[in-house]
Amino acid sequence: MVTLLGNRKININREQLNNIGVDFVVVGDKFEKIQKELGFDKTRPIVLSTDDQKDLDAKGDLFSSWYQEELLDFYESKDK
Repeated sequence: MVTLLGNRKININREQLNNIGVDFVVVGDKFEKIQKELGFDKTRPIVLSTDDQKDLDAKGDLFSSWYQEELLDFYESKDK
């Protein structure tokens, strides 16, 4: 995988990122493209209760990077 770092290009893959403690996150247009191709762009998020929203605000989103990584794995495996 080629990743842009500032104005330089470096070659690094998800395993290397995980080995140095970096969570993998799909960003921007690529993630939206994957969701659209898989038909997940039509899925609406759940509605949180007030208590759940407070909990989310306090702890942060614990699942978005995991969801994005799993979605990318699924997307990449469907072509094999």
